[in-house]
Amino acid sequence: GGLPIRARPVSVTWSARQRRRWGSCTPARGTIRLSTQLRGMPDWVVAAVLVHELAHLLESGHGPAFRRLVDRYPRYAEAMAFLEGVTFAEGRGRTAPDRWAEDEDAD
Repeated sequence: GGLPIRARPVSVTWSARQRRRWGSCTPARGTIRLSTQLRGMPDWVVAAVLVHELAHLLESGHGPAFRRLVDRYPRYAEAMAFLEGVTFAEGRGRTAPDRWAEDEDAD
């Protein structure tokens, strides 16, 4: 099946420059960038990051409306826990930057 969000990005690209975030979105441009660090991870994890960024095309923050959108993806919470584990295992633990920082235009 398809993704549970009907947002239509202008482009979705891989970015090797995103080392501190899993993905980013620039709603004004309709662009989504996914970190190349996601390559090799389970498809359902990559899909959850894409769902997260697609939701930002419709909702800018991480409030209740945003949560309702991402929670349409059945494995969203599981994928976020998976990525938290990856971040912890990479030795970033509690000092990790927010991988879901607010949108910015620069990669």
